[in-house]
Amino acid sequence: MKKLLSDSLWVWEGPYIDPLLGPSIYGLGEASNYFHACNVIYLYGPNDDVALTKLKPFKKVVCDISKWKFRKGKDLSDLCGSYHDTSPGVSRDEALNLSKISLKYGNIDGGIIDDLSSTYISQGKMGPEQLAEVHRSLKAHNPRLKLYSVIYSANLDLDLAPYAPYMDILTLWVWENTRDLLELENYVRRCRKKFPGKPILVGLYLRDYPTSQAMPMDLLKFEFEKSAELLDRGEIDGFVILGGFLLDKHPEQAKWVREFLEERYLVKGHSS
Repeated sequence: MKKLLSDSLWVWEGPYIDPLLGPSIYGLGEASNYFHACNVIYLYGPNDDVALTKLKPFKKVVCDISKWKFRKGKDLSDLCGSYHDTSPGVSRDEALNLSKISLKYGNIDGGIIDDLSSTYISQGKMGPEQLAEVHRSLKAHNPRLKLYSVIYSANLDLDLAPYAPYMDILTLWVWENTRDLLELENYVRRCRKKFPGKPILVGLYLRDYPTSQAMPMDLLKFEFEKSAELLDRGEIDGFVILGGFLLDKHPEQAKWVREFLEERYLVKGHSS
């Protein structure tokens, strides 16, 4: 049995409203406590004093700069919910905002661009020059901040080399789990080869979004057991559990993950 390093366990958190599942009863930071995680990736809300004060007990916090926002309805009958604002300049401006406010919160480790490979790069919405500008903005007031990037296994064949200098930390995700998840170890090695020397966090789902169901238990067990093996061998630097807004939607999966972490790593609480 190995001790889980405090930097290795992350939870994807925030007030996301899934149109198929509805709102969660869990609030910001609760899922990280549930899984005994020290670190939070925070999305779906503003990067302001209210949210960041709530996250002060955690060791590291990474904030969304993509930016996920809430679409307000015109009236009670109008559709509302979370949406991804990929407009030009949004990530740059939000990176600058985070750079400023991070000076007040020492646990902010950086900003993250969600769906970077699938939405921004593969669809031509962000070139290397634009990513470089986001990177500079993030460090403008606080040079220690890191740019975290969401990379999907399906996009590893893209020419990502021009973007690599601006990706400080990678989060690697397999989207088509029922089809591709068993190749996770191969994807990690391909990612490591494509981005030598870059820290890699593997993203792990409680829900299989392409099939709109809870992650099948056999695949859930595989993704966590395989990621733990890769972490123990030093092939990855940690993993991210998605997500905090699914604990009450898929309680069987959430309970198994917590018990797995407790049994394998003897984790309790979120102290390092």
